[in-house]
Amino acid sequence: MILIIDSIAIIASIALLTYASWNDYISREVPDIVWIIFAPTGIILTFLRLHIEKDLILISLFSVAIIAIISLIAFYTGMFGGADTKALICIALAMPVYPIFLTKFVQPMFPLSVMVNSFLIASFVSVYAVLRNVYWLVSKKEKLFYELESESLGKKILAFISGFKISIDEYKTDKHLHLIEKIESKNGTKEKHLEILFILENHGEDLNDYVPKEYLNMNSSRNVWVTSLIPMIIFITLGYLATLIIGDTVLNIIVDLMKI
Repeated sequence: MILIIDSIAIIASIALLTYASWNDYISREVPDIVWIIFAPTGIILTFLRLHIEKDLILISLFSVAIIAIISLIAFYTGMFGGADTKALICIALAMPVYPIFLTKFVQPMFPLSVMVNSFLIASFVSVYAVLRNVYWLVSKKEKLFYELESESLGKKILAFISGFKISIDEYKTDKHLHLIEKIESKNGTKEKHLEILFILENHGEDLNDYVPKEYLNMNSSRNVWVTSLIPMIIFITLGYLATLIIGDTVLNIIVDLMKI
């Protein structure tokens, strides 16, 4: 019976996460119907499982609580969007502990492993950014940090591993990119600065609204620093699948290293 409950939870979760990821990527919005279906379904399935395995009640409640706390903190600090937060909480509601057929795990909280794997997969975006920046340097286009020479080494390193440089025209045509630089006026002089944590929700209907007019008016570079905005919920979906297949990647590696 538990196997059936877990299987239903997994199939429903994958289907809803895939649908949410597709919508978030295409339109930057996830229909509320996803969470209206996901949350109650997860609660019912978990209630049925805990009715059979009462010894899992405490760890399940703790799992849901810890994921809800981490997700809400990430949301209010700007690390997560609303859909990402809801997705992780719904995953916790539907599968607070590992499914019965996965017996080899380091810690029992399934959604925590999903979160860890999601961040690990998302980190590979940095590889793409670094490769684009290396190509920019090799192709000898404009200096990588042209007009940003005065920025700190730390900011430049963060920009190098999290963003890349493109033309303003290219930026305006891609709704999945965000500026990580801005222009500030100081003593009547306009200067560019990197703003690694400065994130706009989306380009909006008028893409020109998100290209500062200063870039077009001042005698400046026609290139800008941006970061790729692949919705986090896509990585959460991939993290969910990865957890089903290989478990908690980071903890598994740590355990294997401790055995050496």
